[in-house]
Amino acid sequence: MKRLLIYISLQLLLVCRIRADCVVSIDQGTARGALLTSFAGKEFCSYSGIPYATPPVGDLRFRAPEPALPWTGELNATKPGNSCMQSLMSIYLGNEDCLYLNVHTPQVTESTSELLPVMVFIHGGGYTFGSGKPASYGPHFIIDKDVVMITINYRLGVFGFLSTGDDAAPGNFGLKDQLEALRWIQKNIAAFGGDPNKVTIFGESAGSFSVHFHVLSQASKGLFHAAIGESGSALMPMFLDTTHSSAVALKQGEAVGCPTDNTADLIDCLRKIDADTLMTNDPGMCPFEGLECYYYEEWRVVTETQSDLNPEPFLTAPPQDIIRSGNFNKVPFVLGTNSEEAGFFLVPYIGTKDVMDKLNLNFDRLGETAFFLWESESQDMIAATWQSVADFYIGTNHTITPDNYHKLIEAANDRFMQHNIQKSVELHLQAGHSTVYLYNFGYRGKYSLIAKARYGDLRFDLGVLHADEMQYILSYGSDPQKWTAGHPDLEVVDAVVTLWTNVAKYGHPTPSEGTIPQSIAWPAAGDNQDQVTYYVFGHQEPPVEPVDGIMPLRISVVPDLFKARMDFWDSLPLSENQQ
Repeated sequence: MKRLLIYISLQLLLVCRIRADCVVSIDQGTARGALLTSFAGKEFCSYSGIPYATPPVGDLRFRAPEPALPWTGELNATKPGNSCMQSLMSIYLGNEDCLYLNVHTPQVTESTSELLPVMVFIHGGGYTFGSGKPASYGPHFIIDKDVVMITINYRLGVFGFLSTGDDAAPGNFGLKDQLEALRWIQKNIAAFGGDPNKVTIFGESAGSFSVHFHVLSQASKGLFHAAIGESGSALMPMFLDTTHSSAVALKQGEAVGCPTDNTADLIDCLRKIDADTLMTNDPGMCPFEGLECYYYEEWRVVTETQSDLNPEPFLTAPPQDIIRSGNFNKVPFVLGTNSEEAGFFLVPYIGTKDVMDKLNLNFDRLGETAFFLWESESQDMIAATWQSVADFYIGTNHTITPDNYHKLIEAANDRFMQHNIQKSVELHLQAGHSTVYLYNFGYRGKYSLIAKARYGDLRFDLGVLHADEMQYILSYGSDPQKWTAGHPDLEVVDAVVTLWTNVAKYGHPTPSEGTIPQSIAWPAAGDNQDQVTYYVFGHQEPPVEPVDGIMPLRISVVPDLFKARMDFWDSLPLSENQQ
């Protein structure tokens, strides 16, 4: 304890070196950031492109990251670092030298002595694309709550998640990058005015999976103190691989002409292959064709074995086993979903009249592709399970139209997100993790990831989609001022940012000492004994009048919000229900 107090005291001396010119000194060197203005007009310092690890190139490819080296001179921290190598719809971009983070801190003056809570955002993108660039995930709302915010890059795709299943390449390198970033934060964040003892990790989609994996990983212990997961849990079958990771690595080797008889020789060869060549030569593991491979995730999180060559594995057992063991990081943990998440994923099937008509011609194939049932049961059971799903949600007439498309979205929503997230919460509660909070976000504001679907001349709303909540938490682009004064969306921004930053400050979304949106306290998910309690973001109802065409926010607390639907999924012969 004495050493920690001395360390923090020394870091506080470094805080005083931050001035209006946004210059900060840490062990790696001196960095100059940019002075920016928050959503409410508060000045803050933004530092972009700070290296937190040694570039994972050459012999460091397919290895756990190594700590960053010092730089010479003054680092220009006004521009983000390289994005990691990635692909999106056959567009390839990025650089292997990509392990950078961005720190945004309220302006600190000489007289500052109080360290502020820290929030670390982990981006989504299915572990294949994305970055922590401020233009995509800006701090303008969070800064106004006197919180230091950080975004990070981590390795993606083959570079971040290739695994041979042994010591040659244990895998999970992208998650280990996130781990190294958290270690960097513990060492350095006090110099930026952040409290290393109040670090909250939060993420969306694959970033939310990552958050949950950190909650479960012993390697992450002590590096964060609260966690928020938006739309993703470690129990989602598509992103965990306990069986065929080595087969993917062998296929990758074959694709670029590397030997596959020995994993050590395979990895040695892959380390010498040009990065662009690796990116453009896909292992081809998807068992489907064309658009249907949109739902197949090649690069996944794996379980590892501890050894002399892999002394610190990230994940040593399947998530359900870890949760049941009770041996995980029982920090305050918020998990939740959006009310129509899966509308985003079903756009290729329901976004226009043409694709909806094609869906109806090949309806039963949907069960094997968009609902990824092959991940959870044997091939001979899929047809019967899919019929049960279709009958439960849609009825005996399986024709999808603009009148019933929302039922298909409900079904996909529960398969993609709702069931695995609620099951995660239930398991955590059973393991004695009492500080778990569950939400459902059903507020549809002025903007959405996808504005409208189209069926001929008919335009229809797909609901509150995957990632739609992000616009109320993190700013996008250089100008966060996209609403007019008095717009109901602004109350949502204040409510959600207040709740999220309350977690960072107090370890609870609605603490007695903090601001409580609409005076609705958020109970823990297990407070109501045998019922799972949800904190629900929705809309007011008449006689309340809409503002700018949108009904204002209504927050409520609802026990067992999706009970009938969750009971149905629990009854199916899925592998995740048998574990």
